Amino acid sequence: MLNHKGTKTIATPRLLLRPFIVEDAHDMYANWASDPRVTKYLTWMPHESPEATAELLALWVPNYENPAYYNWVITLEGRAIGNVSIVRQSDKSEYMEFGYCLSASYWNQGIMPEAVSAVRDFLFREVGAHRLVIRHATKNPGSGKVARKCGFTWEGRQRQEFRSALGEYLDIEAYSLLRNEWEEMQKDIVPAELTLATPRLILRPANIGDFEAVHAYAGCPENTKYMSWGPNDEKMTREYLLHCEKAWAQEKITDHEFVMVQKETGRVIGGCGLFLDEDGRQATLGWILHRDFWKQGYTPEAAQAMVDYAFGVLGIHRVYSTCDGENYGSYRVMEKIGMRREAEFKQARDCRGEWHDEYKYGLLKEEWEKGRK
Repeated sequence: MLNHKGTKTIATPRLLLRPFIVEDAHDMYANWASDPRVTKYLTWMPHESPEATAELLALWVPNYENPAYYNWVITLEGRAIGNVSIVRQSDKSEYMEFGYCLSASYWNQGIMPEAVSAVRDFLFREVGAHRLVIRHATKNPGSGKVARKCGFTWEGRQRQEFRSALGEYLDIEAYSLLRNEWEEMQKDIVPAELTLATPRLILRPANIGDFEAVHAYAGCPENTKYMSWGPNDEKMTREYLLHCEKAWAQEKITDHEFVMVQKETGRVIGGCGLFLDEDGRQATLGWILHRDFWKQGYTPEAAQAMVDYAFGVLGIHRVYSTCDGENYGSYRVMEKIGMRREAEFKQARDCRGEWHDEYKYGLLKEEWEKGRK
């Protein structure tokens, strides 16, 4: 039986795949849903207006409550440019069939193979699929190229098996990929650096699909009491997460914004980030954790992973962090991961109209290396 996980957010080197939100209607309509080149061999006609697209998304979004519903929007630099979905599936046979479409402006750039490969890996690794299928109109050879690039094997042609929205009977090409074939493919693949693992957490890029979980702590006065921002309203949290998407899509990434995902439950319980200075040799470290998970050791665990990422992957020279002098929990985290207090600034922090002392902590790469021996 399939172990359904729902439409989880997936990051790739260039893309973020996440659940649709109604606010994607403008991009969806403009980039692919209104384009007859995209819909030529599909079951639906081009949308006549952005309002029609918004109405469709309003029907789609509630489906995400069903863990067996899979429909990702493909985003590049924060812009929705296409989608990947599962159009047929069988729990008993552990079978799942892909559907996908992409803005014509992004054809022949390797976007769709990158997106389909990411979903393929998720379905085999987490959902437990045994067989994945891609079918496409013979007149649409570009879709077949995607299948082959993702490791699928051509099985044959089904004559006039499909009738398009234009009323044309079309031959269909069928491709498949089995679990054991995918497992062989994985032996030569190096895991992406964008995902960090600790004993209890997965740290991955933050994105708009995390809105509800992130707003649960970003909009909480108790969580943001000692922050220089917040508590957020919904608009602020959405803008922040869209900024995260765009930041991760940059060729030179300076804002490394992760969410903390609890391995056991898959729940987003906090966030952490590294923010590179202009020269790229120093970085500010920051974090926030949902109040329900305080005093359980999650923040030091995540912060240590971020320090290891900064020095071991990014090659940073120095990591530093600041906190409100009254925020004992925050500076204890800094001390637990080996940072030392460098300075204490009297009444240097404006905390919603009140002046508080500020502590500054730092750690050098050579100190980190020495501590690992």
